[in-house]
Order: sequence, then C-alpha cells, then structure tokens
Amino acid sequence: MRRVNKLAVTWLTMAALWCGCGSGAGDRLILQFVNFQDPANGQLDTIGQTSAQVDVVRDVCTDGSDEPFTETDAAAVFVNQGASDLVLQNIKVTIPNSGVPTYSINLGPAGPVISGGRCAGELGRSCGVDLDCVVNGMTSSCIHTESTIEFKLFDIEKKLLVTPGVYDVAITFSAQDASEENFNVTTRLRTTFTDFCHCSAGCQA
Repeated sequence: MRRVNKLAVTWLTMAALWCGCGSGAGDRLILQFVNFQDPANGQLDTIGQTSAQVDVVRDVCTDGSDEPFTETDAAAVFVNQGASDLVLQNIKVTIPNSGVPTYSINLGPAGPVISGGRCAGELGRSCGVDLDCVVNGMTSSCIHTESTIEFKLFDIEKKLLVTPGVYDVAITFSAQDASEENFNVTTRLRTTFTDFCHCSAGCQA
C-alpha cells in the first residue's frame, strides 16, 4: 500500500476538523476515494480504475457448453486522512436510465475498516496530522496508508435486468467513525454493459 505523508495536506485536514465534517465537502478531506481495481478472484468481467466491462448476456459456447457467467466484484481503494478508523457500512449504486433501480449494499456496523493515520515509529498510535506525533519535543510523520476493500458490485439479477449500454454508474460509500459521525464520498465508474463472449472457443452466433 502507498504511504501518504500528511505534512503536505495538514492545512486541509485541520480545516476539515474545524468544520466538523460528517457531510458535504469536508467528507472528501477525510474519506478519500482513490480508484477502483480488479479483484484478484479471476472473474471474467473487468474492473479498471475508472471504467468497467461487464457481460450481461448468457451465451452458449461453440462446443455446446454454457458460457461462464458470474457476479461482478470490485475493489475500492481509499485513504482515510483522519485519525480515527472508519467502518464502511453502506454502498449505494445508481445506474441512471438503465432499467435497474438504485440499490444499496448494507455492510452493517461490522463492515470493513478504512484505517486512519498512524505515527511513524509508534505502532498503534493514531494521528490526523504530523503535530499529533510529537514525542519529547520531536515531531515524526503521520502516515496514512491505502485501504483496499472488495465488494459485490453487480449480482446476477442486476446484470440480467440492465439494458445494454454505457453508463456512468454512481457509487456512494458511507462510513462511520467510533463517535458515530458519518462520512460519505461519491464516485463514478464508466461501465459498458454488453454481450462479451467469455467462451475460450468462441460463442454461438
């Protein structure tokens, strides 16, 4: 995971804390979405950093077998610029004008954790900015690492329901810290839903 030194963004985080955050622009200063990644599960659908290709037609292979057709998983990469760990609790997905209603993926209070900052050389000590890492008059770096979280983006039902086409899929991630303050960030994934053939020998016409 990449390491992000907080010194360059100290004033942004302090401004976010001053505003209290929890909703709006301040959320993006604490809960930062980096990009999407293809999960390491061998799936045939492709998830890129900003775009995706998803097969939505069940074909028959030229050898008479059924084409592999599975649900679509994605991995989302975040950086938590705050001190407190955040628990990802909900993911809302909207595919405008696709025939698929907006839906939510509820991960609950025991969802995956997006780690907050940690002082360099002091394992387990939380920090938001470098000034939180003062020891004996010396300041060390507050390090914020990337957190990668995998989730099911499109199940079989959604894939069969969507009208083939290219859509800007809006995805909102909602997380909560230990004080039950909420943080949200919305991003978009340009997704092509069409008939991709995943048969090794080709698909029947």
